[in-house]
Amino acid sequence: MANRESIIIENAFITDFAKPELDKLIRKHKPLVLEIYCITDSVVRRQRYKQRSDSGNRHSVHVNVEEHLLISEPKLNEKYAPLNVGKIIKVDTTELSKINFSEVLSQVKNLY
Repeated sequence: MANRESIIIENAFITDFAKPELDKLIRKHKPLVLEIYCITDSVVRRQRYKQRSDSGNRHSVHVNVEEHLLISEPKLNEKYAPLNVGKIIKVDTTELSKINFSEVLSQVKNLY
């Protein structure tokens, strides 16, 4: 950011930890910020989480799947809420085949 280059940060950010640090960087470097926030149905989210865990391809740092699946939906929504550090586009990923990527790109272009 110090060189005024574009960057992309991809993650499922835990709001309480990520937002203060990103806020500092944004105040310091004043970048254009766009958050593309993916949402999905709670049942689908839990199924995907369990599938990734069961696949054996998740890094060991991730929490125990059974513990994660016990977290209430409101708590998950709060924990992984949008960071709201810039403009935001929400994309519903419940049915991946129905995502209109051209529309998302159009929204991005119209914001800046």
